[in-house]
Amino acid sequence: MKILVYGAGVIGGQLCHALCRAGNDVTVIARGQWAETLQKEGLRIHHYIQRTDTEDHPRILTAPDDGHYDIVFAVMQYRQMEQILSDLAGIDSPIVVLTGNNLSAGEMKNRILAETEKPKQILFGFGSTAGTRENGRLQTVHTGDGRMTIGDTDREVPKETRQIILQAFKGSRVSVSWCDNMDSWLKYHVAFILPVVYLCYQTGCDLSRADESGRNLMLEAAADAYRLLMDLGYPVRPEGDEKTLEPGLLNTAAMAVIYLVCRTRLGALCTSEHCRHAPQEMEDLSNAFLKLRAERPDFPMPAFDRLYAMMPSWEEIRKTYGKKNESEDTMIRLQCLNENETAEISPQIADAFFDYEYCEEDLGLKKYIRTREDMFVYIHAIVKASMHSGLLYTTSENREGYMILSGEGAGSIGFADGMKMIFAEREALGGWKNMKEFVSASFSDGGFIETRMRKAKRKFIRIEVLVVRREYQKQGFMKQMMNYVYRIADERRIPLILDTNDRSELPAA
Repeated sequence: MKILVYGAGVIGGQLCHALCRAGNDVTVIARGQWAETLQKEGLRIHHYIQRTDTEDHPRILTAPDDGHYDIVFAVMQYRQMEQILSDLAGIDSPIVVLTGNNLSAGEMKNRILAETEKPKQILFGFGSTAGTRENGRLQTVHTGDGRMTIGDTDREVPKETRQIILQAFKGSRVSVSWCDNMDSWLKYHVAFILPVVYLCYQTGCDLSRADESGRNLMLEAAADAYRLLMDLGYPVRPEGDEKTLEPGLLNTAAMAVIYLVCRTRLGALCTSEHCRHAPQEMEDLSNAFLKLRAERPDFPMPAFDRLYAMMPSWEEIRKTYGKKNESEDTMIRLQCLNENETAEISPQIADAFFDYEYCEEDLGLKKYIRTREDMFVYIHAIVKASMHSGLLYTTSENREGYMILSGEGAGSIGFADGMKMIFAEREALGGWKNMKEFVSASFSDGGFIETRMRKAKRKFIRIEVLVVRREYQKQGFMKQMMNYVYRIADERRIPLILDTNDRSELPAA
């Protein structure tokens, strides 16, 4: 089948991959530098849960063409979707599926139908995929090849249309479910996620800082929003979904999911990262929901109002999470790396440590790791674990220096990766006895401070690794990395622990 995917962000990219996997003739519309990257390098995706990497090569366009398509999937942010409605009306296709958060489904459907010259069926969908885009590729979080909920605004999707859409996904692992009132489904979805968004911004896009009372308030706010929609006459979709917000077994399960979302790296990819990178969409959705609320100005929403009042103003959020000034010291998080790329980075860091000229009374890591090969084994284990957990950063695309963070706003290494790292470190250090000595020495200063702060339940951020490659030293890259962490610590008003293996190191060197 000939299929057009209009938009190639995280959800659009994952959808494109699934459609390519199913053997369809897929065309993607993308813009700017991202379109150039897709044309040159293909659509590269790191699938976070599956720990696999894929590469697809759909046809890339920067604007709609005159071709005929069996289905069009438009996958854009809320405001951007409004801007392409005329394009969608002009595309030659009998089925158009607007995919993503949407509080104006009925209005958008009517606008497309009013402008189109050929009969079209306008449907709405939502893809349960999350992730980020960085370093020329996507990192996606999903099960199977993703889940899609599709439906018309207020009626069942005809059987013939369902068969066409299911045929497009045949051969992929996409799970498709159908809804008889997608307008309501999307409104209730926004009613649930907005309190998550508000709490996310209240905690500085670090939901691990949210305590039990904050998580409870978030669910109470979602219940307020559900009750408003029911009062406005919107049927609950999915049916019975409101029971997850009422006392009982389903609510307990919802609280457990919320806890995992707040406390794990996987949850951060699904929530915090999206809030951090899409503040404008979050503001647009919030304003659209408040417009709905204006239809019932006296409807009581105490938890919703309290949570909304706790977060910064949208002006402050845009200033904090909008596009950064190019003069600011910035870093690139390295997450979407394959085995070859981690194997390329590890010797760069290992060589920097092994070749470093330590002060006379301190040999640093070389006191415990005597050969370059063992240093590589040790560093490679740390790089892989840190990359998988989202803790590894570099200075630029040239990768002049590397940094590994932990603690508040950074996260921690996952259990499975941590165990792999421990056994690799044991190999590099020559056994458990040497490793015990190494760990004891490591916790003699910085580690002791960390232990005291953890016992006192104090927040902090810690630099675990800070290194500039030999050919780039004394050029300001160490200062760039330190300024980046200083800014994070200042924004969160928490102390910074620098874990160094040389007493003579100066952060601004």
